[in-house]
Amino acid sequence: PVHLVTKWRNRLLSSTTDLHFGFDKINISHIKALINDSHYTKLDHGLTSSDINPKDRQNYNSCIKIISDDVINLLINSEDTNGTVDYLTLLKMIGKAYIDKATSISERIRSACSSKSKVASARARTNNVDKRFISKPAYLSVELNAHNLLYLVLLVKQKKLPKQALVNIHLFSSQPCESIFRDARSLSGSFSAMVNFTVNNFIRRAQKLSILNQIKYNQSKNYLSFPVHHKHKQDDPLIYTDRLDEISTLNVEQIILGTYNQAINIVKHSKMLHILNQNNIVNLKDLSDFVFDCLKRSSKMYGYSSQTTIDNNEELESDDDDDDEDEDVESDVK
Repeated sequence: PVHLVTKWRNRLLSSTTDLHFGFDKINISHIKALINDSHYTKLDHGLTSSDINPKDRQNYNSCIKIISDDVINLLINSEDTNGTVDYLTLLKMIGKAYIDKATSISERIRSACSSKSKVASARARTNNVDKRFISKPAYLSVELNAHNLLYLVLLVKQKKLPKQALVNIHLFSSQPCESIFRDARSLSGSFSAMVNFTVNNFIRRAQKLSILNQIKYNQSKNYLSFPVHHKHKQDDPLIYTDRLDEISTLNVEQIILGTYNQAINIVKHSKMLHILNQNNIVNLKDLSDFVFDCLKRSSKMYGYSSQTTIDNNEELESDDDDDDEDEDVESDVK
């Protein structure tokens, strides 16, 4: 999700794209005008020129600044900025669904499904969609993340996974995985020169890390105290644990239906409803069928089973040839 958010930001900052949300134009010039406006200061929007520097492609902190409520509210009061506001709102929903630690489970589902419906509606309207809106890989990432989140919630509701699986959704990205590898490597001895390790060694080290984290989580019961970084001192694990109680009473289907209505209300001003009606998209099922057909037409599936069989046969034949050659050599020696 972090890379997805930065991709959206880089798409907005690109000088070669002509982005539209329906009939509304999406342009970074709206944010530039806000920064250069003498009526506002940094205290009003919290932005600087470096936050919209296209060369800094992995600046996630600037993404947080751009999608802040202050920036969006100031853009709403400006003229002809509806497309940019919708784009930033979608970006904010993605961050709230997958990255924000304090988001509840119901709000995660609502933000993920609402952003997915809005992006699908925009792609249904826009011609040359890869050039005039987000790229196809970014769109597929939005779809996959939303479906994976729903699948995880359903597994917890069916009691196939513990509720604690929903606590660390914000860690489902590549950065925490890299952090685990660094922690596993740090378990080596002080005088060990071995840097790499096998998969089996990594699994054993990951189990040790899991035990350490469990002890740290239950330090109040075990009368143990672990040093905590000052950035994490305000994190209260009891808050996240209390929010897990809502999963048993959560109506996932009702939340998804509500997100479609929310998406329709947002795209009304962009005159996209007329185009959606022309494509016979009048409810959530029609939109889902439309997305399924589009993905089915654009996806390419290859069957490698026959090729694998041929390769295996060739390997067997080569082995037989080698055996025959060995027998010939032995007979010549005799």
